[in-house]
Amino acid sequence: MNQILLIDDDEAMRETLADCLDSAGHTVSQAENGKKALQLLEKTTYDLIITDVFMPELDGIELIRILGERDDQPPIITISGGGGILPPGWSTKLTDVYSVASSITKPIDMDFFLGTVERTLLV
Repeated sequence: MNQILLIDDDEAMRETLADCLDSAGHTVSQAENGKKALQLLEKTTYDLIITDVFMPELDGIELIRILGERDDQPPIITISGGGGILPPGWSTKLTDVYSVASSITKPIDMDFFLGTVERTLLV
């Protein structure tokens, strides 16, 4: 059973993804933004972080930058609808620059999502 931290400001999306992960046997903690995620990371060690990119208070990019300064960073998967401003190829640049394991574009195919999570956890 893996500990996963799921971060997304869209409560419906967060609940849907959490249910999917829970059904696959994972333990899921949820946060609505990067600020809340950092608070959870002070108390718990996670095997994987899944974060939205665009969120209020502390977005996914800044969260990833902060986590990159730590020695114990778990793998990270980003999810985003692009916020209407991301250019083609943004996910490749994100994985290259910030050492993100994978990026998933919304709307999310749940089979693809779970496959990506499982592959990431195996690395």
